[in-house]
Amino acid sequence: MKRILILGGGTAGTMTANILAKSLGREIKDGQVEITLLDKDGLHIFQPNNLYVGFKGMKSEKVVKDESTLLHKRVKFFVDPAVKIDLDERIVTTRKGLTRKYDHLLISTGASVTPDEIPGFAKANLDFHSTPGMAKRIWEKINQIKRGKIVVGVSAIPHKCPPSPVEAALLVEQFLKKKGLKDKVEIHFVTPLPRPYPSETINDVVSKLFEDRGIITHPFFNVDSVDPQKQVVYSMEGTEISYDGLFLVPYHKAPQAIIDSGIGDSDGWIPTDKHTLLVKGRDDAYALGDVADLPTSKSGVTAHLEAVVTAKNVVADITGTGEKCRFTGRTHCPMDVAYGKALFVITTYEKPTRKVKPTRINLMMKKMFSMMYWTTLKGSLEFIFDRFFGEDARDCSKQ
Repeated sequence: MKRILILGGGTAGTMTANILAKSLGREIKDGQVEITLLDKDGLHIFQPNNLYVGFKGMKSEKVVKDESTLLHKRVKFFVDPAVKIDLDERIVTTRKGLTRKYDHLLISTGASVTPDEIPGFAKANLDFHSTPGMAKRIWEKINQIKRGKIVVGVSAIPHKCPPSPVEAALLVEQFLKKKGLKDKVEIHFVTPLPRPYPSETINDVVSKLFEDRGIITHPFFNVDSVDPQKQVVYSMEGTEISYDGLFLVPYHKAPQAIIDSGIGDSDGWIPTDKHTLLVKGRDDAYALGDVADLPTSKSGVTAHLEAVVTAKNVVADITGTGEKCRFTGRTHCPMDVAYGKALFVITTYEKPTRKVKPTRINLMMKKMFSMMYWTTLKGSLEFIFDRFFGEDARDCSKQ
């Protein structure tokens, strides 16, 4: 029997499991293949909508579902995450002390937010990258602020969803304008980077929006510490900003299981072949989603496309037929710029970021994809996404 073990039930893990379950239905029924998914808490969060929980008052329960309800019946599911991974012995040890052997391992554990890495940060900061509950507290907080300063942005890089800090700043500005508080509350955007957005092409658009809407940018601002009593955030560069609301993306690192297993780089991210998604030096273990060290964004769309590539390759390995695919590095991240418009950050390994303008149609598309998300996880809408992403989605050939 071929044992496929998937670690993590986020976008990448869930999609891969479901596509494999459909593609290998006969093999599973005949007892030739077994698919098992291990997750840390059994909850699946549609993380992009945490932004709307925090800055538009969306109900937090709308972004969470039970992972077990999202998986194909052929997938064996356990809330028992990995704590140690032995790639040489092909064994995973779980939190409950069980050992699971595998023939194909798919590591999709995501990235972990670690606010305690920065002194004072956890007590002072509210973010929309942790949980819907935390995002809900942002909404409560911004409705209390009547004057002063709101500080949004990035505490450290890398982090999930590069557009999200910019979206937060722009949505805060729209909120304050609607409430008639623009003259009483300043918005400050801090980032370790030299500009608000990493890509220069997209930054040209973002910087103009920030300028037009009075958002003050503080580049080269690496958060060193926060004083919750004085309500001041300090940078490693020696600057400081007072705040009345602090909404920064927290420090991200690889999950502890990856670090403890010694399979990551110096920051914990797993060295991964950027095209095959195989863990470097292995032919039976894949890393996909945020945990991989790929030169592309840590985003849901990226995880989606990686899941399809990985599933096709595992099926081809097991059955000896089908397509073998290469991941192209395609990203297609939506950015809500407020006031009913959005843009998409589109790029691949080979093609630079395209210069695009915010439009109302783009926001409609972003909302449509959000509504389709739960169905997308089943892998049943790939005929739509194949047409939407075009030839950049992946590079495949028949075996």
